Amino acid sequence: MTDPRSDPFWALSQPITPVDPDPAFAAELRSRLERALLAPEGSTHDHHL
Repeated sequence: MTDPRSDPFWALSQPITPVDPDPAFAAELRSRLERALLAPEGSTHDHHL
């Protein structure tokens, strides 16, 4: 029998293991979302959001 991990869909049959996000990524994402939500309507100051 072949190794089940050689099947590309093997990981989908495994239980989901939650992980904490990278703190730096989470802080940057929160900051970008806050700027986007608090920006005046029609504002385009942050083009790469």
